[in-house]
Amino acid sequence: MMNLIDCAQLLGLTPTKKPKAQSEDQSRQMVPSSAIVKALLVQHSGTLWIGTKAGHILLVEVSSCQLLQTISPHCHSIRCMGSVLLGTM
Repeated sequence: MMNLIDCAQLLGLTPTKKPKAQSEDQSRQMVPSSAIVKALLVQHSGTLWIGTKAGHILLVEVSSCQLLQTISPHCHSIRCMGSVLLGTM
């Protein structure tokens, strides 16, 4: 399975439709640096956490590529992510 998730579009940094005349190389050069993916974390529930260069964290449902939640940046860049199981005593 292969799919493309446009983080710039999810963050509202680019219009939803791009001009047809642009080549793939030109559209890659126009990607805002704040939408560059730096970290990924896939969960068993079918969700994907995406960390960006600008510090945003996006929670996306993998099956529909639907944005579930956006966490505003609290740092300059998300470099890694990990899951933690918290238990109560």
